[in-house]
Amino acid sequence: MIDHANIAPRLREVIVKHGREFTVRKNQVFQSTDHREVFTLIVEGYIKRYSITKDGSQSIQSIYGPGFLYPLTLFFNNMLNQKIYTGRESYYYETMVPSKLYTIDIETLKNFINVDPTLYKEILQVAGRRFHSNIHNLENLSLDNVYKRLAHSIAHYAEVFGVETNHGIKIEVPLRQQDFASILDVARETVSLNMKLLRQKKLIKGTMNIIVVDYEKLLDEAYS
Repeated sequence: MIDHANIAPRLREVIVKHGREFTVRKNQVFQSTDHREVFTLIVEGYIKRYSITKDGSQSIQSIYGPGFLYPLTLFFNNMLNQKIYTGRESYYYETMVPSKLYTIDIETLKNFINVDPTLYKEILQVAGRRFHSNIHNLENLSLDNVYKRLAHSIAHYAEVFGVETNHGIKIEVPLRQQDFASILDVARETVSLNMKLLRQKKLIKGTMNIIVVDYEKLLDEAYS
């Protein structure tokens, strides 16, 4: 499982000490653009980032949890003069549970980075974690069917948001069947059917806050 506490600790310290704290209630859309000049740290809670499809449904691109920082596009645009996204899509940020965030404006962060260039290394660590998730998303699209893609997706969230328990790896983020449907771009009924198959094989149990009973066998199902 990924130890988020050891990723970019100095960067998080700067944002908490010199940024602005605010709390957001559950299911609140609190940001509808990536063009704000602030860098955000999640201290508590989970947030989904999504776009709206032509039929009005959500298409979830990312889920962020404690220790996550975003948007990286802001850092690359302002610190490295490198545009990594030039599309016109609007993205929305919505809390999945009550959440606590800290924000810091990019100019303030720039000043700290100029004084302490080692912060560049920590931002690269953050970027590496995001790169890891993007590779997962690309690989997921290449799998043969929804059953394998669902197994692959659950294994990924167990790795990113999982906590070891006596019963298996508990995924801390409350993922509903509709969330998986939005992530995989399939019908909720299709997710429900394949989730049932994974439970019958005793690879997972529970509905929200899924517990992965056998992580390695779940990966085997994804890559079979």
